[in-house]
Amino acid sequence: MDTRYDRQIGLISEKGQNKLKMMRVCIIGAGGIGNIAAKFLASSGVGHIEIFDKDIVEKSNLNRQILFNEQSVGKNKAEALKNTILKINPEIGCYAFNQKFEKPLGFQFVDVVLDCTDNMESSYFIEQEALKEGVPVVFAKTSKYFGVVTVLRNKPYLQKNYPTKQLNKDNSVFPPIGGVIGSLQAGFALKLLLGMEVDDDVVHYDFLNNVTTKYEKGGS
Repeated sequence: MDTRYDRQIGLISEKGQNKLKMMRVCIIGAGGIGNIAAKFLASSGVGHIEIFDKDIVEKSNLNRQILFNEQSVGKNKAEALKNTILKINPEIGCYAFNQKFEKPLGFQFVDVVLDCTDNMESSYFIEQEALKEGVPVVFAKTSKYFGVVTVLRNKPYLQKNYPTKQLNKDNSVFPPIGGVIGSLQAGFALKLLLGMEVDDDVVHYDFLNNVTTKYEKGGS
């Protein structure tokens, strides 16, 4: 077993580590949240990572999308993130798709989906398609000083509870919030991949006031 995993094998066992090696995840969105989530999934040894994003890296991204640098500017985000991920852990498979996620591609062979997109319309579509295939989605969003993470499975949730009007229309964001939320998202995904217990509660983090709130989805 590669010594890079020594500090986690004590928690998840060699059997768990080998399980991660066989797992397949799909990350949709390679921005601030996607950077962090992809980094932790790759460095933890998830064997197959797909990244979808059709946008290019802009200089204004560099304050929070920490796996990009000046040399990344102008390049496709999915490709740029893949190249960095493979430098972090060349033993995994990482695949970049310079395109928006679309229905024909499907989730048939994916174990967990990470929604790291920056708009709710994409999130509605991702949830809809994942529910059809019975694949859990770890949903994450940031806005200004705030972030939210939850697991979506079994029944629709987003359209009713996160309408478009709640989007951060001026795109203002406190740089570290993506790191916090992306880390939580990666943690939820790893627990799902390992077969650990993960509830469907919503975790909301308020960086401005240092408050974490967890609440049940209820009958929504």
